[in-house]
Amino acid sequence: DKNLQIDIKEKEKFDQEEKGLKVLYTISLKGKSPNFDKPAVEISVTYNIYYSKKEKLQISEDFFEPFSKFILGMMVWTYFREFVQNMIGRMNLPPLTLPLKRL
Repeated sequence: DKNLQIDIKEKEKFDQEEKGLKVLYTISLKGKSPNFDKPAVEISVTYNIYYSKKEKLQISEDFFEPFSKFILGMMVWTYFREFVQNMIGRMNLPPLTLPLKRL
């Protein structure tokens, strides 16, 4: 069945360090056929991103949500799209190209 229902989840974890900001950004994809209970394909990847700071600066919690949504999510999405397409090909499954991400 070529009509997969695609479910994508994203989550991030921020860790402030003295000289930088460390982010673990995980994106998970499940592709499920309406005819079966179990997913036909599951792909999950975690990106480790590090931003360095020149000054000892504490970043407020209010910064993280918009930063994650507008910057990290958009930046990481292009790498995730390529990763999914590559892995699907390696699994010898029909091609799956994820769309561009929209805000």
